[in-house]
Amino acid sequence: MKSIKQWFLALTALVLFAFTSIAQAQTPDGVINAIKQSVLSAASGSPRGLSAGQINSLVRNSIAPYVDFEAAASVACGQYWYQASDSQKRRITAEFKELLIRSYSKALGKVNSRTKMDVYPAQYNSNNTATVTARINNNGTSTPLHFGLTANSGSWKIFDANVANIWLISSSFKTQFTGIIRKSGIDGLIANLAKKNGH
Repeated sequence: MKSIKQWFLALTALVLFAFTSIAQAQTPDGVINAIKQSVLSAASGSPRGLSAGQINSLVRNSIAPYVDFEAAASVACGQYWYQASDSQKRRITAEFKELLIRSYSKALGKVNSRTKMDVYPAQYNSNNTATVTARINNNGTSTPLHFGLTANSGSWKIFDANVANIWLISSSFKTQFTGIIRKSGIDGLIANLAKKNGH
């Protein structure tokens, strides 16, 4: 009887924890905190860092679900996004997703059991977006990060990130994408992304 009671209490605690995590992730800073917990938990037993396989699994299973890849693709394409067909938009989003996953994987290459991360309260903007600032402390180096999130998809998801004072999607990738589109068109961009992804 005692073991059944203990099992029931453990199950109840697990369910409550799951619901709490889901509720917390419904806010912009909750999303970043959820990613933080996944990353630091995965790295907790790895003083030398995660393997390539661990990083790939972490990005695809614990980070990618919190990213709005279509919103990111539309920002990167700027005005040209509205000239693309639905089929082209799907191709761009799919290829850009793979490119971003590889970029995120490289960024996690130095994460290890000594890595710390502070997440600060979200700053809400007037256009249904929010900015969350975080600071990663890794091997004595402190790096500020800023995440742009949108609730357009029904829940808060990341669509841009600022590293070293550069917005990766709305500045760096947008400059690259619009330059390619001006020269080679939408299909040229798709071909360029597919080539980078080895497709």
